[in-house]
Amino acid sequence: MDIRAILPKGKGIWPAFWMLPQYNVFGGWPRSGEIDIMEMVGHEPNKVHGTLHYGPGPGSIFQGMSYTLPQGDFSNAFHVFSLEWKEDLLKWYVDGNLFQTINKSALGSNNYPFNEMFYFIFNLAIGGNWPGNPDATTNFPQWLIVDYIRVYQ
Repeated sequence: MDIRAILPKGKGIWPAFWMLPQYNVFGGWPRSGEIDIMEMVGHEPNKVHGTLHYGPGPGSIFQGMSYTLPQGDFSNAFHVFSLEWKEDLLKWYVDGNLFQTINKSALGSNNYPFNEMFYFIFNLAIGGNWPGNPDATTNFPQWLIVDYIRVYQ
């Protein structure tokens, strides 16, 4: 999967491309999983995160890594955020640079729900636990510009 986008920036800004299960085969969240292809907190505009959420609940167990641009930030130009999703294996990329690999064995004895059907969610949240609230340095309006979304099979 490839998503080419320009991301907004600023305190309290939280763009995300993520996935939830089509069917809760293993039960409600987080047992049936969540795949975060890309999340960014706007006060760190040069860093994005890729994360898996899973586990027995009520809270999730998660594994994730971040990718930091060598220069500039994600609001300056289009960038491609990719997830290579195969049976028992997920790989995250930014502009073709691999920054994380998680396979089934990395979850240990936990259920591996990531071989089921998932659907996309694309959103731009304002505020929340992770990014905090916007402040006087945050400019509005904000724009999350998506050039394309491509799914290969």
